[in-house]
Amino acid sequence: MLAETATGASAAAAITNERLVVPAHFDVEVYGTFRRLFRHGKVSRRRFDAIVLRLATLAAERVALSALLVEAHVLAERVSATDAFYLALARARGVELLTTDAHLAQRGGTLAEIRLIAGS
Repeated sequence: MLAETATGASAAAAITNERLVVPAHFDVEVYGTFRRLFRHGKVSRRRFDAIVLRLATLAAERVALSALLVEAHVLAERVSATDAFYLALARARGVELLTTDAHLAQRGGTLAEIRLIAGS
């Protein structure tokens, strides 16, 4: 979506006409991923800057982590601490969790409704 890849296009299609909600650490996690790609020369400065602008203007509700912490703490026994917040949010809102992370989809599939997004 932000990087304009095949997987991103699949994700964008999956969320068309959907209201997005993400845990507040989403921005840091996504920024860190693309910053690492930039530092390793896999993303140009121009592309990285464009991704950051898209991230900054992404129309998504950011939910405070404190509201999800107790549930995430329980879920972190089954998935990573970071992923536990995504699961906690999906469960709290009763919504499907969309992810490109096959490991999360497998490990968290019994904890929330999860849809694995893959590139075409």
